[in-house]
Amino acid sequence: MKPVLYLIFLVLASCGSPDDSSNTKDQKDPWEDPIQLRKELIRVQKGNRQLEKVIRSFRKNLDNQEQLKTQGYLSEELSEDIHIFPPGTYSNREIKEEIGQRECYGLFAEGGEYTLKKTIMNVVQVKDNMRDEGDETTGKKITIGEGKEPILFISGIKDVKEGKLKTAELEKTFLYPGEYLWLKFYGERYSLWAFGSVEPSIGEGGSMDNYTLQISSSMDRNTKQIFTGARRMMQNGFQFTWAGDLDNDGLLDLVMDLSNNDAGAKRTALFLSSKAKEGQLIRKVAEFMEFGC
Repeated sequence: MKPVLYLIFLVLASCGSPDDSSNTKDQKDPWEDPIQLRKELIRVQKGNRQLEKVIRSFRKNLDNQEQLKTQGYLSEELSEDIHIFPPGTYSNREIKEEIGQRECYGLFAEGGEYTLKKTIMNVVQVKDNMRDEGDETTGKKITIGEGKEPILFISGIKDVKEGKLKTAELEKTFLYPGEYLWLKFYGERYSLWAFGSVEPSIGEGGSMDNYTLQISSSMDRNTKQIFTGARRMMQNGFQFTWAGDLDNDGLLDLVMDLSNNDAGAKRTALFLSSKAKEGQLIRKVAEFMEFGC
C-alpha cells in the first residue's frame, strides 16, 4: 500500500494550496500582452518561412534529380567502340588494359586552328613516381613519340576525315549559373546555358549545387537538352576545351574537361552529335579519368 499512498500524496501536492492558485491568477498572461504576442507571432512566422524554404529546396532537389535521370546523363552510357586518351603519364589504376601501340587520330592545335591527323599512339612503360619503388616501372606514358603532342588521341570513330576541322569560337570556357554562351556554327546558332544555385563563400572558391549545362540549337528549337552536370560543382569546375565538327556530320561536337577540381583528379570527355539519341543534340561517348592524389 505504501506506493499507492505515495502516489496520492504526489497528486495532492501537485494541485497546490489556495494561496498558490491566487498567485497564479495574479500573474499576467503573456498572451494578453500585445507586444509579447507580436514577438511570438514573428517567431512562429520566421520558423514557418524557414520550414517552407527547406521544403521548397527539398522538392527542387527531387525534381532536379528526376529531370537529370530522365535526360539520361547520369547513367553514363558510353560507347563501347570509341576511346579517348589525353597525352600524359598514368598509373595502372588509370590504364589497366595493355593497349600497346594503337593507330588512331590525333586532335592537334596549330596556330589557332585545329586539325585531325592519323597517328600512332605509343604507350611506354615509365616510372610511376607516386607508387613505384626501386627499379619498378609500372607507369604508362601516352605519347606521339616525336613532335608536338595532340590535345587528344581518339580511336573508334567512323566516317572521320583528316585535315582542318571546322571549329566554333569559344568566348568563354566556363559558365556560372545564369550565364550562357552563343556559338555560331555552319550558319546555325547553338546556345549553352548553365543552371544551378551558388553557395556564397567568404574566402576563395565557393561552390554551386545542382549544376547543369543545357544545349539548344536554332535548327531544333523544341529540344533543350541537359547534357552534363554535377550535384556539387566547385568554382571553374567544368571547362570547354574545344567545339566543332569532329565526326563530319555538319553538327556541333564538344571536348570538355569535367575535372571539377576534385583532389587533382582529371576527367576528359568527348560529346558527339552523330551518336545523339532521340531528344538529344549531343551525347557523351567517351571519357578518360585520371585519379590524381
